[in-house]
Amino acid sequence: AKLGLVRSIRGQGGGVELARDPEKLSVGEVILAMEGNTHLLECVARTGVCTIEQRCQLKGILAKAEQIQMDYLRSVKLSDVVKPGGQLVDLQPLNS
Repeated sequence: AKLGLVRSIRGQGGGVELARDPEKLSVGEVILAMEGNTHLLECVARTGVCTIEQRCQLKGILAKAEQIQMDYLRSVKLSDVVKPGGQLVDLQPLNS
């Protein structure tokens, strides 16, 4: 709820629902809000974390791959994944 993605509804029949229209919310936005950075390696976001950084070409390749992935995830709307009024999962208690 703090991220503005869901809101809670109190009382009988209450629960949790999306706070925003799923037609206007992308899968990429949800992932970024929940996970923060999605870097494959630490060096993609920061410099000075790897001893071979100056000679390594992998950083640029991974940065491009991450951008392509996030562009795609931003193009997929949550409504493409979850139908209105539907549930993602039927929650069951865990057996400990």
